[in-house]
Amino acid sequence: MHDTCMNNPESAFKRLYDIVTTLRGPEGCPWDREQTPNSIRGNLIEEAYECVEAVNEGAIPHIREEIGDVFLLATMFAVMYEEQGAFAVADSLDSISD
Repeated sequence: MHDTCMNNPESAFKRLYDIVTTLRGPEGCPWDREQTPNSIRGNLIEEAYECVEAVNEGAIPHIREEIGDVFLLATMFAVMYEEQGAFAVADSLDSISD
């Protein structure tokens, strides 16, 4: 676990957001830049099933890992739509809070 983000969800999400935007940016990872919502939609389903399996097992470290994978994919989706100008990541977070 990254010490500066420990127990600070705002910092932890900002760190994830920054990583995703870096990976999709000009100096980032070619694979990540090529992805679209359509190309990774199956990954979200797969990770959701893996998360459910982890919950069924009751193994906390596995649950934590799989929830992280779901957060990563959800953030990737949101960043992709943000890049297109469809909506900002914050819009999606605000709408669920509202």
